Order: sequence, then C-alpha cells, then structure tokens
Amino acid sequence: MPLDPMPVRPDEAPAQRVRERRWVPTLIVAALILIVAQGARTVADATAGATGPPITVGSVLTLRPRPGWDVVSTTAVPPAARLHRGPVLLDVFVYPAASDGPGGVAARYVEGALRPSLAQVTIGEAAPTTLAGGVPAVRFGYVGVTHDGVPLEGVVIAASGSSASAVFDAYAPRGELATVAGDLQAMIDGAEVR
Repeated sequence: MPLDPMPVRPDEAPAQRVRERRWVPTLIVAALILIVAQGARTVADATAGATGPPITVGSVLTLRPRPGWDVVSTTAVPPAARLHRGPVLLDVFVYPAASDGPGGVAARYVEGALRPSLAQVTIGEAAPTTLAGGVPAVRFGYVGVTHDGVPLEGVVIAASGSSASAVFDAYAPRGELATVAGDLQAMIDGAEVR
C-alpha cells in the first residue's frame, strides 16, 4: 500500500486528503441553497393567498386588491380610489362612457390630470390591451418629476367600457414600480369595467 506523497510545502495537505475534503464544502453549499429555496417557496405560498375583498368604484368598476395592498381612500364624487403598497400608489378613476374609445380617455387624462400634477413629464407610446371581459384599453408608461423634485415613473391604463370609462394610474419613485409589476398587472387586467 503506497503512502501519500510528501507535500512540497509543510502546510500543504496530502493529495488523497484534499480529494476527499473538496466535496464537503460543495455539499454544504448545495444543502444551504436547497434549504433557502424551499424556505422562500414556503413563505411565498403562505403569503400568496387570495385577493382581498373587492373594491367598487362608482358602481361600475370592481377591483380586487392583491395581498399587501391597502386602500388609502375612496370617493363617490368623483368616483375614485387610491391604493398603495409601500411607496407604490395606484389611483383608479371612473368617468362617463367615451365615444372616442380608450385612446380618447387616455389623452384627456394626460392633459387634464397627469401633466398638471407634475413639474415635468415624458409620455411613452400607447399600446392596445384589454381588461377582463374584453374591455378595450390602452397602456402607456411615463417618467416625470414632481413639483417637489422627486423623480417618478408610472404606467397608465385607460379603458372604455359600454357604460363607463376608467383610468388606472400606478406610480412610484424611480426603481420601485418594478417591484410590484405582477400585482399591478393582475389587479388591473382583472378589473371589471361595465
């Protein structure tokens, strides 16, 4: 039975022992990754429960908040609601039905509400989309600066139903909107506008 060759340096381990020990750290790291991943999955499953109770805005729009979203306010005149999750706000407005479709609703919102509320704003290209029940809508992003100098980013979805129009304006300080993009899409795409 041959002996392990003598190491070149006195602090160097024999070759056989190095081979045996090099898998131990790898196995430990793999086990830790598995434990952390399973823990994250368990937490996500536990917190991903059902949506909160539906919110009705102006008797013609129903929105189901995702877990973690709080209703800040609702008003009857004008019909509106504000929700938030952390620094992200979602404003929901209901307007009378529009004969010029979702593009007209979006244009009026930009000129009547969005531009006046910000010191600077750049509007992105509008793209067609639909909400629950096939309600036609348009979606566009924007970046702006508040009158207090806070840089914002946002997305507006304007929809035109048969008896009402609606605008969803989600905005947050730069970099924060992406953290809740999935929630926003689920809430807005699932909103019922009659």
